[in-house]
Amino acid sequence: MSVNYCIFPIAALRNAPYNLVRLELIQFKIRAHNVRGWGDYSDPNTSGVTVKTEPDQMAVPTNGPLTDEYRIDVFWTALATPQNGDSDIISYNL
Repeated sequence: MSVNYCIFPIAALRNAPYNLVRLELIQFKIRAHNVRGWGDYSDPNTSGVTVKTEPDQMAVPTNGPLTDEYRIDVFWTALATPQNGDSDIISYNL
């Protein structure tokens, strides 16, 4: 069985011992392993992957003018870069 990927939590890169900061380039090298052992490491990557973060805390939403005893009209300000952690927001939970 061949595994062509690995999963490394971005939070681990932001904490010790790496302490990478937002938008810092993540450089990595890889090497292969088979029954005969480990191969040499590749050269490090030079582009394409940067540190991203979780979105900032949202501002407190406000009641809209259509709020009544049967419905809640809610307004909020969508997060934009850099408050969105430099990633697209894919959903909001109310």
